[in-house]
Amino acid sequence: MDDLRATVAGLVESLQPDRVVLCPSAAGEAPIDLLVIKDTRLGFLARRQEALDLLPVGSQVEVLVYTPIELEEMCRQENPFVIRALEQGKELYRRPPLA
Repeated sequence: MDDLRATVAGLVESLQPDRVVLCPSAAGEAPIDLLVIKDTRLGFLARRQEALDLLPVGSQVEVLVYTPIELEEMCRQENPFVIRALEQGKELYRRPPLA
């Protein structure tokens, strides 16, 4: 669990996302799936690679980075992965609201 905390802390520090959600495992095994919500202009593959580059070599973590607009659209389309992640996942980080 400490490895996961360190991974999330590194992602938060470098990517400055809005949220990080630990997705429920489909099989109860690795890899660990993290859903990262971040407002960015980078394309899907570029932002995913940006996140993966922050992980230690051989990491058992899969990172999917979506913009808030993409996430909203996937919810509207009832994407089962996203719905399950948001309903059953564990929120590990949420950016504090601006004062």
